[in-house]
Amino acid sequence: MRSIRPTASLLYCLAFACPWAPLSAQPEANPSLTKRIYTATRLVGAAPTIDGRLDDSAWQSQGTWASDYIQREPREGAAPSYPTELKIIYDNRNLYVAIRAHQPGVNKTARLMGSRDEFSGDMVGIAFDSYRNLRTAFEFDVTSGGSKIDLILKNDGSVDTNWNAVWNVKTSASESCWYAEYAIPLSQLRYGKTPSQIWGLHSWRWLRTQQEESNWNLLPMDHKGLVYSFGELRGLENLPSSRPIELTPYVLAKTHRYGAEQGNPFRPGQDSSIDGGLDLKYGLGSDSTLDLTINPDFSQVEADPSEINLSTVETFRTERRPFFLEGKDIFDFKLDEDLAFYTRRIGDAPSLYPLAEGYHDRPNATRILGSAKLTGRTPQGLSFGILHATTNREETQIYSEGIHSSELAEPLTNSTILRLQQDLHGGDTLIGALFSSNLRQGSSAALRELPARTFTGGIDFTQYFSNRNFRIDARLLGTRVSGSSEAITSLMLSPVHNFQRPDAGHIELDPDATQLDGHAGTISGGRASGTWRWTAFSSWRSPGVDFNDLGYLQSADSISNGVRIQYYNTNSGSLLRRRDLRLRLF
Repeated sequence: MRSIRPTASLLYCLAFACPWAPLSAQPEANPSLTKRIYTATRLVGAAPTIDGRLDDSAWQSQGTWASDYIQREPREGAAPSYPTELKIIYDNRNLYVAIRAHQPGVNKTARLMGSRDEFSGDMVGIAFDSYRNLRTAFEFDVTSGGSKIDLILKNDGSVDTNWNAVWNVKTSASESCWYAEYAIPLSQLRYGKTPSQIWGLHSWRWLRTQQEESNWNLLPMDHKGLVYSFGELRGLENLPSSRPIELTPYVLAKTHRYGAEQGNPFRPGQDSSIDGGLDLKYGLGSDSTLDLTINPDFSQVEADPSEINLSTVETFRTERRPFFLEGKDIFDFKLDEDLAFYTRRIGDAPSLYPLAEGYHDRPNATRILGSAKLTGRTPQGLSFGILHATTNREETQIYSEGIHSSELAEPLTNSTILRLQQDLHGGDTLIGALFSSNLRQGSSAALRELPARTFTGGIDFTQYFSNRNFRIDARLLGTRVSGSSEAITSLMLSPVHNFQRPDAGHIELDPDATQLDGHAGTISGGRASGTWRWTAFSSWRSPGVDFNDLGYLQSADSISNGVRIQYYNTNSGSLLRRRDLRLRLF
């Protein structure tokens, strides 16, 4: 179903996908692709105890079991090796989900466990498109050993496992079945305000030994969007307009001991500090969220992996900080592998290095003084995200020949991002816009080496035709960077632009320029589903485009045109699960 599942490396090869396990069962002819509907039951009485046993009265007497899962792979449309059953009940606080995964002798086999968000062993999962935007969904998975996996699932099958919700799940096993019991707080989901809700619903099961996936509502291998193909969850009546308040103050005391460096006042052998801050999350109804942070603490966030980069292209780092993960998908604006908004810019390492000789004490990161973010979706299908952040003025402390001094490492900066996207025609039309600004504060001398102002504006458009068999996608972006002549010249000389290269007769390095303008975009169109598929595309970056103050741009001054022709056959044979042959011309 998605690229991080265990069999993914076999599914999308340039030639033939060839898992050599024998495949004896024949697929059912023309399985129905009609979306299934599940009607949830409002809980009456005591809520179930989440222990994985499913012996509570709530499960015994309330709700309806749904079965008849359909095999997705290796043989799409066939009956699964073992049946699976699903039940959903709810109250004003939680969705309660029970899954029975039948398998004889399962209690006598090892049920693998893993770390959080690690796909390992047998698994079951459930996903909700609670916004009903047909584009993204909240997914909650669990391994038979009880390990939790939560993620944001997108239409193209890509996932964001950095999203972490607060929910509870337990598993247990008997002689013929293993069980998963969930409690998912409604506060962790986003939904509309209508009295009667209709959500997208998907449930799946993975059998590791058989390398088999089965679905409650079949998501075809030749799909028109994974979330778009979800079934429906109904029966959700009069859900509360949840206003969760999460207030998280912190006080952090640190002591760091290391070997002292003689003569260096910044390496005395021990550093101690005390710090504090506050995080606030407030639900403005059920469909929008306000996040506030003052001097945030990211000390417990997983560190970036080490990497040796010998190229001129900056290393891309995934976002792991909880504040920036909330509603992150709303801000997405991709141009191929570039991003118009790259959250890691906020609070990143300072930009300037000291020029004076001596011992230096340079901050590792720019302190975020405060940030506010509002994300949500209106009943009319308008997704919105607004973010503003203020980062501190940072200085590098210098000690040389008995004299203490300092140099600017990063000026005080205000960053603002606005993202809008409107769904039309049942999700077949998407129109969006993005605006961002990065304003550095300080004197002319302080801003001699860095641009003072950066503005970015863009629009995006997606249109599906002919029952989503054909698609046109366009994204256009314009940028303006202004500042001192020294700062703009340094930008033009950087590896992103290379205005100084001798083979570029169409550009000229202007050492007196105080402004750099540019544009970028991608346009593509073609057939997106079926056995024979094709796509024509064009992508460009003008010489002066630059959105690296708040985005991620690998290089400018390029034009890329091409076409891709693909033969994609999902009918499993005796040896081949599917055939995927691609020819791509640039």
